[in-house]
This record gives sequence, C-alpha cells and structure tokens, in this order.
Amino acid sequence: MKTNNLLKPLAIALTIATNLWAFTGGDGSAAAPFVISTPEHLNAVRNNLTAHYRLANNIALTGEWVPIPEFQGTFDGNGRTISGITINNLSADGNLGFFGFIGNSGVVRSLSVEVSIIGGNLAGAIAAVNRGTIEEVRASGSVWAPTVGGLVAENRGTIRNSHTSVLVQIVAVVGTADFPLSTTLPLNPVEGQGVRLIVRGIYIDLIYVAPGTFMFGACASTAPATVGSSHTISTGFWIGKYPVTQAQYQAVMTGHPTLSAVPSNFRGGAAVGSTNLPNNPVEQVSFNDITSADGFLARIGARLPTEHEWEFAARGGNRRGGNNGGVDFIFAGSDIATEVAWHIANIISVWQPQPVGDLAPNELGIHDMSGNVWEWTNTIDWGSLRVIRGGCWSNAGGYTPVAFRGNLGNPDRRWSNFGFRVALSPQF
Repeated sequence: MKTNNLLKPLAIALTIATNLWAFTGGDGSAAAPFVISTPEHLNAVRNNLTAHYRLANNIALTGEWVPIPEFQGTFDGNGRTISGITINNLSADGNLGFFGFIGNSGVVRSLSVEVSIIGGNLAGAIAAVNRGTIEEVRASGSVWAPTVGGLVAENRGTIRNSHTSVLVQIVAVVGTADFPLSTTLPLNPVEGQGVRLIVRGIYIDLIYVAPGTFMFGACASTAPATVGSSHTISTGFWIGKYPVTQAQYQAVMTGHPTLSAVPSNFRGGAAVGSTNLPNNPVEQVSFNDITSADGFLARIGARLPTEHEWEFAARGGNRRGGNNGGVDFIFAGSDIATEVAWHIANIISVWQPQPVGDLAPNELGIHDMSGNVWEWTNTIDWGSLRVIRGGCWSNAGGYTPVAFRGNLGNPDRRWSNFGFRVALSPQF
C-alpha cells in the first residue's frame, strides 16, 4: 500500500507530462504562457484549450492540418507566421480554419497565417467561427467553401486591425451587425470582385468598383442628349449588388428602440426574414433613419455612396460599354429600360416595387440601379437638397437613366418608392 501511495504523485506527473510534453517554459498562465516553437507544440494545444500560448518563431507545417476545436484560451502569435496550413475536408458539418471555433473567452492576436483550405461547410483562414477576439491578425492564401471568409466564416465576436488577402471561392468576408465590417474587407480587390457579408444570418452582397474617370451626367438619350463633365473616382469602393432588401433591413434593425424593422408599405414576398435573395427592396425609410447613430448603416459599419460613386457604379465602372459612339448605356446595363429597370412600363399588373435581381445586371453584375426604388446618396446639391438617384417603380422610364439626378429637401421624408444601397470604403 505504501508503494502504491508513493507512486500516485509520479503517475499524475507522468500524465501531465504526456499531455504537455511538447512545451518548454511557462505554466500556461497569463503571466507565463506556454511557449510554442515546433509543429508538435501546435498540435499539443488541443490538450488544453483554455491555456495561454505564445509563438516563439515562425512555423512551417507539412501535411493535413486538423483545426483546433473550441478554443477558450489566448494565442499570442508574437508577430510570427504559421505557414502550410492545409485542409481538404468536404464534410458538410466541418468547421475549418487554423481554429475550428474560437469561443467567447478565446483571444487570438499578433499572428499571420498562410492557408490552403477546401471545405464543404464553414471555412475561414483564422477560424470557421469566432465568438471571441481577433486582433492584429493577417491572412493570405486561399479558402474554398460554400460559406467562407478571408478571416472567419461566421463572426459574432470582435475583430480589430486585421487584414486578409485570401483568395476565396464566392465570398470574401463575413460579419455581424454589431462590429465594423469594413475592418475585414479583402486587400487589393479587383474590379467586379464580390464579397458577401453575413449579418445576423442574412446575406448582403457587395461588388468592388475600381478607381476611374467618366463623364458625369453624360447621356446619349435624345431627350435630350448631354455631354457631361469629366470626373475621376480616385479611390475604389464597394457597393451593394442590390438595393437593401426588407429581409436585410429587418435582420439588422430588429430590436431597435424607435425605428421599425418592417417599415415598408409593400411587404414583399416569402423571402422576408429568410437568407434567400432576391426579395423586395425596403422602402419608406428616410435618409435620417438609415444614417442615424444607431441606424442600419451604423449597425453594420457601412455608409451611403456619394452621388458620383453611385453613377460610376451604375455605368459599369471601368467595364462600362454601350452602342452610342463611346457614350455609356443610357440605363444601368442597357439602352432599353425594360431590360434593367422596373418602372411604369413593365409593372402595370403589379403596382409596387419588385424583387431585386429579377432584371438584367449591368457590366459589373450590379442590379436595379435603374428603377425599382429611388436610392438615397450621401451628396447634397442645389444648395441644401439631398441627391437621389435611379428612378423608381412609379416613374416613367425617363427618370431611370444613369445620368438622371433627383433631389429631396426633407431628409425625414418616408415614401414607398424610396430605398437605398450600401457602400464601404476599401481596406488598406
């Protein structure tokens, strides 16, 4: 019996040593984190998911990486890089990334990763799902999956000062309604590149418009033709692929203390409240509603496009074309209004806004910039009037050319033919 009692402490010590054999220095506390200096050390992190870790040097992995499961500790990259993170897992229920899941208490900071990930469900370079804090993180490589992010595929935590240049299959960034999405937009995008934001389970698709010069106000229409004036967009920007829909507005604004999450006069379609696009654009939202301190744009970290950005995007950016001797299409993607614009000529049987995306897009793949609903911009002209663009379902086609400018003096006005689309500045 005495011998067995004496061996118990040794057995416990051996068990601890087996679990943490790879680490040198530290005890896993905040004051003395475990030091990671080899691939074996990284694999051993799975044995204690609540400890504190610090990377001592760059690590190049070989072979298939298995994501670290629900991590609730602290991982300090110490400015180092982990390369060779390779995952090929088409399982429909896999959470794929360097971490599979970062929990509420998890913190990942000061880390760079290089990844090559192919997955069948959620996949991101840093993590599939983040509920904790990610800061000062960089990601590069490629991620291919149905729901994918350059950093994370689903975020309900905090991401600060982090960047991604990851090539993704369809979508490049996701986020929630309670953190600035612009902090994780992909670096160095190309014109026409799309990103998908996931906001409380609802998709918002954006298209990148590169810098360029165009003839602002030019139109080849004979009623009347205008030459316009040269204007340069010096900084690229992201703009909504569609006007903001009722489903998107409801998802973001539910729970707002004063603004209705379902303001529209024409409640549109079975898609409201679902993740499916297209559905009807939100209307009866004022400029002040959407730009207030706790309005839709503030909640997702976005803004309205300027009038010049709006028109450049509507013309197709640097991809714009037309059959008018070098002058762009009259409408957003066509010289025939009914091909691209919902207006009184093609909605007589259903006198209301129409589901977004049902008509042809312009050269950048952007829909509904002519017709459907007037769109607020962030530009004031004519002294003190807010500029609106695009025309709407209740207008004649003459109000829907890309060059047509409207205005409204009261930013609190709510009409059933007024909506908006989002814009975001690029991430540098």
